[in-house]
Amino acid sequence: MSDPHAPQPAPPASGANTQTPHAPAPVPPPVPPVAPPARGQAARPAAPTTVGQTNAFALVSIITVFLMPIVGIIFGHLGLSQIKRTGDGGRGLALTAVIYGYASIVLVGLLIVVYVFAILAYVGVIFSAFSNSDLSSIEGY
Repeated sequence: MSDPHAPQPAPPASGANTQTPHAPAPVPPPVPPVAPPARGQAARPAAPTTVGQTNAFALVSIITVFLMPIVGIIFGHLGLSQIKRTGDGGRGLALTAVIYGYASIVLVGLLIVVYVFAILAYVGVIFSAFSNSDLSSIEGY
C-alpha cells in the first residue's frame, strides 16, 4: 500500500499523454438529527386541511351543464347539498354549473320568444300584403 502522506511525483510536462487518477468526491458533513420535543411537550400532529376532495356531483355538474343544462343544474344542486353536509371541496364548481345552467335556460327561452315573434311578424306582413292588394282585377275572381 502507498502512504497517503508520501510526496507525490511532479506533474508531467504539458502535451504528454498520461492519465491522472480520479480523486474521490468529498463527503458532505453529516446532517444533525432533529431535536426531540422538550420535556412535557407532545409532538404536534400535522394540521388537518379544511378542503376535502372535490365532490363528484360538482365535477359532473360542471361537465354536463355545457351539454345538457337541466342535468347540470340537477347535479349542481345535488353537489351543493352534499358539500353542505360533508364539507367536500367543489362548491365553486357546483355554483358555476347552477348559475350557467339557469342563465342558459333563460337565454334559450328569450331566443325562442324572439323567434316566435319574428315568425308572427313575418306572417303578419305577408297577410297584410295580400289583404291590401286588389284581387278583383285578376281573372277568375
